[in-house]
Amino acid sequence: MPTPAEKIIAKFDGVPNLARAIGKTPAAIYRWTYPRERGGTGGYIPTAQIAKIKDVADLLGIQLTAEDWEA
Repeated sequence: MPTPAEKIIAKFDGVPNLARAIGKTPAAIYRWTYPRERGGTGGYIPTAQIAKIKDVADLLGIQLTAEDWEA
């Protein structure tokens, strides 16, 4: 089952697009997909980025659902 980070990345058609849309580096986005043991977030999107992602998704016409944020 995909993680919330994987679902949101897919909605933006990949890491580079999401990174560009929210002003982060692709490396920062990839870290969301890494396990915590490797310095990642374990598949979760940092809370500080959620509002920005939602705002950009609205501007770009990307539909995000509650299920996209759930593990």
